[in-house]
Amino acid sequence: MTLTTSTITGRVPLPSDSAPKYAEVVFTLTKLDTEGDQVIPGGASSRFVLDANGDMPAGATLWRNTEGLRATAYRMVFNWDEFDRTRGTVRRTHDAGLVQVGDLAGYTIAQLINNTPVPVPSDTYWSSITQEQYDAAIAAVGEAQAAQAAAEAAAAAAGTEYRATSVAGLPDPSGLASGVGGYVSGSGSDTIDGVYEVQSGAWVRVGDTGYADKADIANAGKIFSSRAQAVAAGQSKLPSSLAKIMTREGTVQNPLLVVRTPGGSAGVDALFATAPWWNVDFVIDPGASRHSVIGFTTRTAAVTAGQASYPSDAKVMLNYEGTDLVLRNWLSNSDDPLFATQPYFGIVARWPAGGGGGGDMNAVRDYAEPRRSPISSNLSIMTDGRSLHRLRGEMGRLAAGDAVKPKIGIAGDSWSGMGIIPAVLRNKIIADYQTAGFGWWSPMAGSRFANPGAGMARGGTWDEYDVTATNDLPYGSGIDGHLITTTGTTETATLSNVLMTDLRIYTRNYGGSWRYTVDGGTPVVVNDINDGALKVTTIGGLGAGNHTVEIDTIGNSGRVAIAGFYLTLDQPGVEVLQMGNGGTWGNHWSLIAPNIEPIAADLMPDALIFILGTNDYRYVSGTAGYIAGITAMRDAYRAAVPDMGFVFISPALSNGAVVTPQADLRDALYEFCISEGHEFYNMTDDWPSWSVSNAQSLWSDNLHLNDAGAQALVLAT
Repeated sequence: MTLTTSTITGRVPLPSDSAPKYAEVVFTLTKLDTEGDQVIPGGASSRFVLDANGDMPAGATLWRNTEGLRATAYRMVFNWDEFDRTRGTVRRTHDAGLVQVGDLAGYTIAQLINNTPVPVPSDTYWSSITQEQYDAAIAAVGEAQAAQAAAEAAAAAAGTEYRATSVAGLPDPSGLASGVGGYVSGSGSDTIDGVYEVQSGAWVRVGDTGYADKADIANAGKIFSSRAQAVAAGQSKLPSSLAKIMTREGTVQNPLLVVRTPGGSAGVDALFATAPWWNVDFVIDPGASRHSVIGFTTRTAAVTAGQASYPSDAKVMLNYEGTDLVLRNWLSNSDDPLFATQPYFGIVARWPAGGGGGGDMNAVRDYAEPRRSPISSNLSIMTDGRSLHRLRGEMGRLAAGDAVKPKIGIAGDSWSGMGIIPAVLRNKIIADYQTAGFGWWSPMAGSRFANPGAGMARGGTWDEYDVTATNDLPYGSGIDGHLITTTGTTETATLSNVLMTDLRIYTRNYGGSWRYTVDGGTPVVVNDINDGALKVTTIGGLGAGNHTVEIDTIGNSGRVAIAGFYLTLDQPGVEVLQMGNGGTWGNHWSLIAPNIEPIAADLMPDALIFILGTNDYRYVSGTAGYIAGITAMRDAYRAAVPDMGFVFISPALSNGAVVTPQADLRDALYEFCISEGHEFYNMTDDWPSWSVSNAQSLWSDNLHLNDAGAQALVLAT
């Protein structure tokens, strides 16, 4: 026999219509239930991981709990990841309340939430209770039963010989001796039930049962599953002699337990227009927030009112102060606190009227602005790295002794193109892991990664295409936006004395012919077709040691276009691929992007560190082009390696003339990373101003870090 189930479908998007990251829906049965001879344990959970679009997985099913007999329900909880500026990546949880799966073949999540409240047995209040509450209730019942048994035993011990449910039911006392005992129980009246004794030929009540005023109607109450049910029962069933009644109100997602009293007059939300009115005494709200928000029209008004006047649960304050909307928190004392003692109510966010929002609330975000004083705030401003699972796996295999080559790319503007930061990063890594080669070399700039004595030189007349100089790539480019080309027959390009066992030469097909020689050997001719596509020429098995490879264009009758080189060793280890281009900004990477995928598919990087913004804030108005370029670049890499990870760095504040505030670029990059599930490092706020860090000797000029600054950056990440 199998359980009767229904298919569960539906989508759970964020308000932006993007899918939540690492999201799941968990359904937990509230208590034990049965279907036929099958027992479903209470507290059992079914967990469904949402797909990349936020949809329930195909084939998700749940037991139809209405098939059971024990009034169960499911508690539905959503879990997902979000990035918080102060705490990094945090796990969010939302309790969607109680739902039931009925007799339909399938339900959407929305249908489960919008269904009518969970049905409950008539004249009862349905609720889930804790084990502690259940144990206490059972103990109370046991005590009551024990007390009744004790009373009956005491009555028997007192010599009661006769028992009845009324006095008339006892034997005729006229024929009984004085002192004979009797016991009346179940008459329905506490004044009749009791212990009796024959005196002067009559039954005389000499004691009660021990329950007088303990469970009489004045100390009793009734519980109803809804307000409407209590009204329908009518006043005749709700006499004023009842002490309390309770009604289940609210919704199935947010239930309320309302305690009512008959009242001396019509009061709060009375059930009836005449006595007994049954007014609200108090409300139990299991989902009520423990933190309240207060607000004032000015800062002065907030201070004048004073801490003593605030509600005890007030944790957040939202004021209009001047023309600004100011958010304050009771624990914050680092930015203009209202008071010297807790609750301080210092500022955690400020939104100027019209600043970025045209005078409306568009400028208000669902998070506080990044802190401008990281030294004093000491807050976390980077994500936790969980999206870098591909790189972690390869590094783990390498550490375990597998013959693998984890590859870490670093790209962006001059912060990656100049080589200072990439070199520091590579040196840190190969201090712990063996290197597997020098990786990517630009045909124009070579690489900072090379063995002593190695180099690259060109002869003849090559045309250089750098996206930053031409803003156009008519013959395509390498993965970094560089390309050299010629139609001549006397040009050379030589990689000399390089430690490598394998070399890949990346060219674009424009009908050219070229030759290569290895260590002065016999030339090998390569003929390119004329389709503009990428071509990879592999020179392998060079053996241990340093090698020289020379390219020439002797015999060329078309166009030779070289996009770059990949140098590697036949051994396991880590490769850092330097693929930046100095002077680029977002729009440039939109131009480079179409050339990335085929090269990335050949290189197969496990992760990419991307640093961009130093040129964007100085030359470009707005953030649209910045994010468009980053998105195009990311999409191209992802098309080649779908599970590779990305680390985006918003650079520290440098000393250039500002066109677009770097904070705007930082915020745009942050929102992109969080919405797309990438790693983010907010160096913009993690570092102090340029003047402070320059005084620490961390900059080589107004725009670029020196070796010490690069060391500080790498250590931070």
